[in-house]
Amino acid sequence: MNLYVSRNPDIDFINLDVLTYAGNLENVDTETTNAENYFFERVDIRNIEELRRVYQKYPPTDIIHFAAETHVDNSIIDPFVFTETNILGTQNLLECHREFHLRRFHHISTDEVYGASYNGEFFTEEAAMNPSSPYSASKAASDLLVRAYGITF
Repeated sequence: MNLYVSRNPDIDFINLDVLTYAGNLENVDTETTNAENYFFERVDIRNIEELRRVYQKYPPTDIIHFAAETHVDNSIIDPFVFTETNILGTQNLLECHREFHLRRFHHISTDEVYGASYNGEFFTEEAAMNPSSPYSASKAASDLLVRAYGITF
C-alpha cells in the first residue's frame, strides 16, 4: 500500500482493518499514514453496518479486498472465525459494493484453494479447487461467492 499511496496522490485510499493477530499498523510507513490521501478505519468486515458507515463517510469507487483470516494452523484451532470473516465478510463487502454502485471489486485469494502441490507443479486459475483446511475452504468459498456475484449482478 505504501507505494500506491505515494504514487497516486489523486486517489484516496481507505484502509479497513480490525487489527487482529494478523494486522499491524506498523506495517504501514509513516509517510503513508501521514499522507492526505490515506485514511484508516478500524472496522470488522463481518459487521455490515460498520461497512455501510465507512462507505457513507468515504464514498469509494472501487474495492481491493485483501481482508482474511489467515494461517492454516489457526483455522484448525478455530474454524468458525475463518468462515465468518472469509465468507460472510466477503459477502458483506459484495453487498455494499452493490448497494453503493461501485465500479470494480478486486478480490485477493490464495493458492491454498487448489490444495497441495507435488513435484513443483504449478496451478492455473482453471485448475479444480481442492481445499484441504478450513482456511483454504473458506477462501475457496469466498472466491466462488465473488464469481457468482460477478455473474449474477
